[in-house]
Amino acid sequence: MPGFSIGEKERGILNKVRSGEIDKKKFVTENLISAEVQSTLGHISRQEDAISLDLHLYPSRGGISFLTALYCVWYLKEVHDAKLFPNWKDFNWTVSPLDIKVGGAQEFHKSVNSIFEKFDEIRAGLGARDSLVINMTGGYKSISAYASLYSLIYDIPAIYAFGEGREETRETFDLMPLPVSCAIGAMDEEISLLKGLCSMDSVERNRVLKNSTLPSWVRGLFVEGSTSSLAKSLIEQYKKGQSQVTGSGRELLSRLKKVSPCLGNYMEKLIETRWSDLWMGDQIPETVEHSRRHSKRIMEIAGNVMRSLDRGEPLGEGRSKDLYMDRPIPLALLISAIYLHDIGHTALTYPLDLNESEDGDVFPLSLFPSAVREVHNLLSAEMVRLRAKDLFPDPDEMEGLNVVEDRAGELKEYLEIVKKLVPEVCAGHRGYVRLDDYIPKKKKKSVWEVGKLLMGKERFKSTLSPVSSRLGKFATIFAGGHISEEEVLTVTALLRVLDGCDVQSDRIVGEDHLIQRLERTAYEAKALAAQLPIYSQILEAIDLEIDGKALSMNSCVKELCELANKITPEDSRSGTMDREVSGRIGSICKAVYPEIFKRLRKLKGDDGFQVLFEGENLSIVQGLSLVNRIAFKWEQFLHFYKHRLVEVVLPVPPKEKGSFSVDIKLIPKEIQGQEAPANHEEQLYDIAKEITGEVDRTGRHLRGFYIRPDYPRKEPEPERNGN
Repeated sequence: MPGFSIGEKERGILNKVRSGEIDKKKFVTENLISAEVQSTLGHISRQEDAISLDLHLYPSRGGISFLTALYCVWYLKEVHDAKLFPNWKDFNWTVSPLDIKVGGAQEFHKSVNSIFEKFDEIRAGLGARDSLVINMTGGYKSISAYASLYSLIYDIPAIYAFGEGREETRETFDLMPLPVSCAIGAMDEEISLLKGLCSMDSVERNRVLKNSTLPSWVRGLFVEGSTSSLAKSLIEQYKKGQSQVTGSGRELLSRLKKVSPCLGNYMEKLIETRWSDLWMGDQIPETVEHSRRHSKRIMEIAGNVMRSLDRGEPLGEGRSKDLYMDRPIPLALLISAIYLHDIGHTALTYPLDLNESEDGDVFPLSLFPSAVREVHNLLSAEMVRLRAKDLFPDPDEMEGLNVVEDRAGELKEYLEIVKKLVPEVCAGHRGYVRLDDYIPKKKKKSVWEVGKLLMGKERFKSTLSPVSSRLGKFATIFAGGHISEEEVLTVTALLRVLDGCDVQSDRIVGEDHLIQRLERTAYEAKALAAQLPIYSQILEAIDLEIDGKALSMNSCVKELCELANKITPEDSRSGTMDREVSGRIGSICKAVYPEIFKRLRKLKGDDGFQVLFEGENLSIVQGLSLVNRIAFKWEQFLHFYKHRLVEVVLPVPPKEKGSFSVDIKLIPKEIQGQEAPANHEEQLYDIAKEITGEVDRTGRHLRGFYIRPDYPRKEPEPERNGN
């Protein structure tokens, strides 16, 4: 706080509070004492936990300003010593006069810079349990405005209380936070210029700054040839924003930080660094977006679900506790699985661990994209086990992670638990995997054939056993009391439902991206189809059945290409494709996939994968790979429209008080200049039905919690199958 006013009036008020003539609530909310002091006390009174206050005051170099700062310290010390706020334990203070002047532009810029440098010093010295709050109430308003900017740049809380006025109430409130990172695009336009100026000596910098065509915001960051602290701050934020172009899922992370600060900070650092580019090498780019934004959206949906359940109740007192979302390990497990459950999309070969293979005996997943999609949950689980040390590095080796010494052991213990359990959660996020024996089996032929080829019949069969039966090997972990088997099953159920809710238009990235993606996919499919004559004789010898009719694989893939050529990228984008045509394409793909892997398994026999690429087998495998890639591209070509329908998926509290449910509002996307297709409502109904189907497949593990889709419709709500 840069400047204050305090006098005998405040001393008299304090005496009345001590005597009980004025109660404490009135003391911190009504217009009784100076706003600068009252805002600080108001902030202290709002804290639920014990706090220690280090107060830094920055008056201008002048007798009156310095004395008012001392008066402020004196008054706050009187309040502290009177123990009016029992949770306020310790009080330390410093008064540091600065050259704060507002007589001209250069003086003003220097003043702002001196304040920023002090803020930088404090921020650099913060410990893992410390937090910085900027009180904007006192001082020159022009200086306070820039102090507010500092709080926005670094996402630091800022408080304020109005000064003299007619209002009887003067409650301390938080200034509205704004995401300053949204200016990264503007900084990106001139970032090279800004960095270059910062690296120059003052003489050269001044010469360059004389150019009046330079952007005014860039020139304003340099004061008399010197680089301001603000310039350095903006570059720092640019670097952070450049590597973190999307959010992280703050609501869930803040919950975790409240119950375990060390684990919460560790997870946040992982998301910002090690996990920021996990999708690199995605083998199936034809699908809707499965990158970091997919994980961020699930985090956001999860956060809004918890908010809707708690309805403003403190963490641990709302209904989210019934889903164990007030406990550190379940929260960390859910967050980890949200970010790791799809990394199987990046698998190139099977086995994943090349050390397991002998003489290159691996199966090339990159040649069969549908295989990656069908068992990506199992591939994700294996990848997490294989890369556990890289995905969950030792906290001591993570740069910038400050762990309180007496919590380091606890953090490492928690991480060992999460590392061992998250593969099981990832493996269980597909609907065909049962959580327990009470949930009906849901067999998918193509998954079965892929699994038997890659893992062998018995090993793959073991992956189909209920998640509950596979958790028995973690009895020692459960005995430790940090997490139970039921909590793991609840987290798995939550992940499955939340993943199913991510249907909004963000998954197509944007309209321009969508049309280019569709055009590219169509081009790739047609380029592959041009190679079919090379393998026509091989494919003609392979029979399969579609809708009760026997056909050769060659005639099937030729029909598929002919049908697909009738659908344009614009048809797929707008949802105007012929339903019979798209339905037939789906039937062909459904029949072709399992037959491909059945044939591969027959060629392999009891030998290793290398036999698939020997002699006559090589041409057969090449032909089957070609069919698989063509079918997969056209199948995904038809899939985008459903995600384009929904602008926002927003969990909100239900109207019924006490209901253990959340309404999911599916807000349709309004596409300018285009009418909604005739089947628009039918498609929304299908999306809602898929979400309720995911909930139904979780059985009893959400303990009555239910998600109800809410969307504009004429049809009745999708019926539940029962829990």
